[in-house]
Amino acid sequence: MKKDKDGRSNMDGAMVVAASGVQGFATVWNGLEAAAKDITTNVAAETVTTIKHKYGTAAGQATDNAVNSAINVGITAFNIDNLGIKAVVKRTGKQTAQAILEDYKLQEKPPNGKEVEKLTK
Repeated sequence: MKKDKDGRSNMDGAMVVAASGVQGFATVWNGLEAAAKDITTNVAAETVTTIKHKYGTAAGQATDNAVNSAINVGITAFNIDNLGIKAVVKRTGKQTAQAILEDYKLQEKPPNGKEVEKLTK
């Protein structure tokens, strides 16, 4: 592989692009999962409130039990799915992408040639 004046090849760039893509996809996927959990929780709470208001406390309590049972079944199915090979590959891919990007950032030097520490707030 030919390398440029900074010692990087086209393959290095391709790896960074691929790793960034995997990391971006994983971030979006995790955000969608979190949003789905929040939406489910809020819809359940509003359904129980509406039933309590319209039909009384006993019906509201029964609805709360039924909705929470349905949510628990969904969460259990989700957790079982995350024990499978697909989930392991997804986690491994995300961790590999992060490691590649971290490695690339450590090798990268600013134009003035001095190492700069990232300040954390």
